[in-house]
Amino acid sequence: MTNPTDPLFTERQKPSMLAVGTMALVIIAILTLAWQWLNTRHRFNEIEKSLSFKLEEYHTLNQQSLALAKQAEERSTQANARTIILEQKLAESRDQQEALQTLYTQLAENREATAVAEVDNC
Repeated sequence: MTNPTDPLFTERQKPSMLAVGTMALVIIAILTLAWQWLNTRHRFNEIEKSLSFKLEEYHTLNQQSLALAKQAEERSTQANARTIILEQKLAESRDQQEALQTLYTQLAENREATAVAEVDNC
């Protein structure tokens, strides 16, 4: 039988300091890895929330920009239509001015002819 006071028996019963130290290091390493994994996961979740929020914000800004661009396009179309109308009215006005100038010239020539004819008759 083995004697419990035998030095070999007592050494087998008690783990060595090296084994205890190694086991402690392994546990610390596992806990550190677990903490880092949880910390990294938490950070990724925060980044995902932040990116999601920014994406929503950019989407809203994009929708507003599209609406403003549509309004600007409509206003540009209206301004072009007004410009065309004004150009047509300007052309009509010039035509009328030329017609009036022609009538005035004819009237002035007729007055001179009438005045000369009256002088000749007298």
